[in-house]
Amino acid sequence: MAMLSSILWLVLVLISTRLVINKLEKRRIALKAKQLGCLPAPTVTHASWDPLALAKLRRLTRAAAAQKLPNYVVEREKQMSELHGFKVTTMNVPLLGSMTYFTSDPKNIQAVLATQFQDFEIGPVRAGNFGPLLGMDCVFVVEM
Repeated sequence: MAMLSSILWLVLVLISTRLVINKLEKRRIALKAKQLGCLPAPTVTHASWDPLALAKLRRLTRAAAAQKLPNYVVEREKQMSELHGFKVTTMNVPLLGSMTYFTSDPKNIQAVLATQFQDFEIGPVRAGNFGPLLGMDCVFVVEM
């Protein structure tokens, strides 16, 4: 019984720590966006029963496996546009406790690929997944 309570305590501490880190990361990104004159990207919400957005991750993974990820993103953009009442071309999709951004906005793509490349850093997830294949300085490995 003591081991179970220790495990539950550890899980609670880990979740709390992750929530604090997420809040700090959101604040850092908001400050950077304000410096650059950006509006915050609308966030794709997930069900309250799925705090890590595992169902969303499963849908994304299935779309990618079926080579339909662009269609999936376009559908999410349409849904977000209807929900917010304006054309959404950039959105924040929280996954596994991290913030993931999708964009089809030409100015944002130009900033990531060319004009503000230095403002984007290689994130640990993408670096681990794509770095060995594409190199650490590849544009497909950048994260904000």
